[in-house]
Amino acid sequence: MSIYGYCRISTAKQSIDRQIRNIKAEYPTAHIVQEAYTGTSIFRPEWLKLYRVLKAGDTVVFDSVSRMSRNAEEGFALYEDLYHKGIRLVFLKEHHIDTETYKKALSGSIAMTGTNVDFILKGINEYLMALAKEQIKLAFEQSEKEVADLHQRTREGLLTARLNGKQVGRKKGIGFETKKSKAAKEKKRKKTIETIIRRFTTYATINSQSWDAYDPTEFPISDGQEEIAELIEQELRTIGSDKDLIVSRSDYQYVYATIPANCEGVPSIMFMAHMDCTPECAGGEITPIVHRNYDGGDIQLPAGITLSPETPQGKHLANCVGKTIITSDGYTLLGADDKTGCTILVTLIETILNDKKLKHGNLHFVFSQNEDIGRAAERFEEEYVDGQPDIVIDVDGDAPTAFSVDNFTAVGRNYTFQGKNAHPGNGFYNQYGDALTAASYFIGQLPPETHPSASKGKEGYIHCYSIEPLIDVNGEETPQNYLVKVRLRYFDAQEGDAFRQLLDEAAELTAKAFPYVVTEAEPEVMQYENVAYTMYPGLGDLIIEAAEKEGVKLTPRSERGGTTAAMLAAKGQKGGPCLYSGQQAEHSIYEWTCAEDMYQMVMVARSIIETVANQ
Repeated sequence: MSIYGYCRISTAKQSIDRQIRNIKAEYPTAHIVQEAYTGTSIFRPEWLKLYRVLKAGDTVVFDSVSRMSRNAEEGFALYEDLYHKGIRLVFLKEHHIDTETYKKALSGSIAMTGTNVDFILKGINEYLMALAKEQIKLAFEQSEKEVADLHQRTREGLLTARLNGKQVGRKKGIGFETKKSKAAKEKKRKKTIETIIRRFTTYATINSQSWDAYDPTEFPISDGQEEIAELIEQELRTIGSDKDLIVSRSDYQYVYATIPANCEGVPSIMFMAHMDCTPECAGGEITPIVHRNYDGGDIQLPAGITLSPETPQGKHLANCVGKTIITSDGYTLLGADDKTGCTILVTLIETILNDKKLKHGNLHFVFSQNEDIGRAAERFEEEYVDGQPDIVIDVDGDAPTAFSVDNFTAVGRNYTFQGKNAHPGNGFYNQYGDALTAASYFIGQLPPETHPSASKGKEGYIHCYSIEPLIDVNGEETPQNYLVKVRLRYFDAQEGDAFRQLLDEAAELTAKAFPYVVTEAEPEVMQYENVAYTMYPGLGDLIIEAAEKEGVKLTPRSERGGTTAAMLAAKGQKGGPCLYSGQQAEHSIYEWTCAEDMYQMVMVARSIIETVANQ
């Protein structure tokens, strides 16, 4: 038969020595079991270990009944359970409820006489047994009441302090973390960053460069674009296999995911990123290289180029010392635009599904195609996002400390120049229509000050970015006919109209100068619209507030470019800002990203969801 002394304190800051000393004074050989845990539950680690080894005849000594339990119902049930198993319980401060006392009370019943008065004696015995049980119950109830009284006095004291204008607790925004919780949080952060590195490098190896077809009714999708769409779809299905996540992949290789709302009255949010990457830089076999614990110096890439913090492409490297940098081998682009955004959103979905405390409205996630050729909105299907979400946020920016709140309006115009072949020696007599020269002349009529190289701030531009032979119905080039593709970009609608007039005048001059070339303008296409016109009211302030909670200072800015949100705005959806995705030096062989930057934006996006729900 063993003797155990059970000592319990509620928090590690309290002293347990007094209990040990009291028990040892009466039971010197007792084996002491001690722990710091609340008494309002019997499911305590050290107590459960002791409970499992107890056997009939053993003794458990408590300094007081409150050390056994502060929950009256659970405490009395545990007492009776141990009593019937033959365990002796001793309470130094309440010996009247020791199991020996209880046992005597139950065994000290009045003997029956065999007469008519036995039914009275039986009632008396039952009363004595009930009385003994009631004394034990009262002891546990008193223990529970002590805690309830303490909580009540605490609440009353806090209320009095507040009414007297005193600060109670930490001021709003001031947090407190234990060493243990900090360590756990850091471990989780590092694990998530490793997941981000693995996820991004897997995406980056897929060459998902988009390409544009001359026929505007076509929506070309490369094998790589289909491959990455299938990969993200399957990854999301795996993440949400036992969670509340709806995943779809459309015929146009868009991937849609929805996490239904878990509370009412909260605005819905749609986050977006694009899976394709630009065709305007070398692609092919892409080899991501992970540079861990970046030392702040130049990064030499296998292709013989140098990514340096002293250059515009590598300027942000100065802020990434000690972090993880990912580049290509320098022979190709990396695809950080916008596979960083895709990585952030997939990781965000995973984070939300594992966070049971986070309240949110309907959350939609769209992974689009052909953004880098200005056509992401063309095959967007709003039925996958319940029509028109309240808030739209794109994750496709390159500024670590800023987010866009307005952007260029973008218009595409194509001009065709259809010529007539003839021997140049008799060009005048044979009415030689030189379409290539005519197309070049057309471009040359545009004032140099409207070129992108002369544009800054909120100034727009005209960019004749491609001149190529027209393709006939058989898919063959027609060297006598040429196509010039033109981009118009502007913040001010009046400036846009002035640009259109310049193009019209250039076409008229070309037609006069080259009468044997047919010069025609095709109908213009609105590629993306300024998101500021339809953005959710106050969204900029919400983003600033949410970022600050994660220790990030973001400032709104005007975007000299377009985003998926801007493309959707041109199609009638609501506009929205563009957040940093971690991409740097995009559309070039110097392209790179920082894994810790992507992690930070996952947390900022989560904070935005939380802030929207709490507004």
